[in-house]
Amino acid sequence: MGRVPKVLVDVKNPQSVVDYVSRIQRVVDGQIEFGSPQDPRDPASTNIADGTTQNGTLLNIAGSWVELKLDDVGNLINTNVTCIHNLGVAVLSASEPNVRWLMFGWQHSGAGAGAGSAVSAIYVDGAVTSNSIQLRFHAAARTVTVANPLKVCLFFVPAVHGIAQ
Repeated sequence: MGRVPKVLVDVKNPQSVVDYVSRIQRVVDGQIEFGSPQDPRDPASTNIADGTTQNGTLLNIAGSWVELKLDDVGNLINTNVTCIHNLGVAVLSASEPNVRWLMFGWQHSGAGAGAGSAVSAIYVDGAVTSNSIQLRFHAAARTVTVANPLKVCLFFVPAVHGIAQ
C-alpha cells in the first residue's frame, strides 16, 4: 500500500494542520490505486507496457505493469517468456522468484476454447534478474497463433521472501 506524502506541519499554524489532514483524506478516500498500464507520456498512445519502452503510470501502490502478446512466434505458450518489470528487486536465489504477479486481464479470440479452458501465468524454471523474470503462460484448450494471439496484462510487486515448499 502506498504512503501519504510527508510534509512539514507547523503546529503554530493551525491551517497547515488542516491542509495536511485534508491531503490525507483525499488520498484515502479515492486516490489509493494501482495506476494504469497506459503510456504515461502520451494519453493517446496505444503502446503496451512491455517493460522495454515503458511500464505504465504508477500511483500509490508500488509495482509495475507488464503487457504481453503471446502468439507462438516470438513469445511462445508453455515456454519461458521474459517479463521486464524494472522493479530493481534483489535476487536472493537464482531459482526463486523475487516478485509476485497478479493477472489483471487477458484477451483471446476464443479459438479452440472449451468448457475447461483457462489461462495461467506460472514460474517454473525461468531466469530471475533484478528487473525481469521468466514466466510460462498456459492457455488450456485455446488455439494461440499469430491469427489468435493471447494478450495478457500483469501487475508485478516485489516479493519479500521465497514461497514456502
